[in-house]
Amino acid sequence: MKRHDIDVISLVFGVTLLVVAASWLFAKMVEVSWLSIGWIFAGGLVLMGLLGVYSALRPRGADHSSAESK
Repeated sequence: MKRHDIDVISLVFGVTLLVVAASWLFAKMVEVSWLSIGWIFAGGLVLMGLLGVYSALRPRGADHSSAESK
């Protein structure tokens, strides 16, 4: 079975869904103020944005450059 590239968009949306679900579960289990949950959620979004920028700016491997030159 041939390995395929990671679908970054699906990964970002999956991680976003997990962060939202985890923060909701945490808020139900522990008495916290909504301001704290907002900061945690905002920090998660900023982290995912930085990962997206990194993946867009990183240099591609030799496989991608040789395919583009053909």
